[in-house]
Amino acid sequence: ARENAIFQTFARAGLREQELSTLRRQDCVLEGLAPFLRVVERPEHNFTPKAYQIRDVTIDQKLVEILKSWLSSHERTLVFPTPRGKVDGHILRICQRVAKRAGMDPGKWWLHKFRATYATRCLRAGMDLETLRAQLGHKDIESLARYVRALKGEERAKKVAEVFAVVLPSAGDNSATRAM
Repeated sequence: ARENAIFQTFARAGLREQELSTLRRQDCVLEGLAPFLRVVERPEHNFTPKAYQIRDVTIDQKLVEILKSWLSSHERTLVFPTPRGKVDGHILRICQRVAKRAGMDPGKWWLHKFRATYATRCLRAGMDLETLRAQLGHKDIESLARYVRALKGEERAKKVAEVFAVVLPSAGDNSATRAM
């Protein structure tokens, strides 16, 4: 349950590792029409958001359900504490152990993949750049260029495939020559 909640939060919120590992109950606003996770300074855990990008990361209802279920399993201040209630600095190792159990190469897994996948998924679904910038806590839209470039290549390939998926008339048909 813990691993699922951790990975679903990475995948569905696009948080950075320290943003997730220091996430506190009070940072989770899971009620209302627009639930979110608050990324703020957490001095008790020596955490300051990158470039002071304090923000609210809006989350979907499925993640709300996952987090509520996980939070009901313990009373700790941190959302994902170690068994002793401390900040877990080994989330990457957890991810790699899960990858190994799944028969995957653990060396090919790093936590930023979740963030990159989140960004690409949002762009594919049509999220505008300003909203995505705010969700990820980037200073400017130019920081999203790597995700947009990857998506543009995919879109181009899809458009080319669509063009050639059109059934062309047979060679003996004069309309084929006119269409070209």
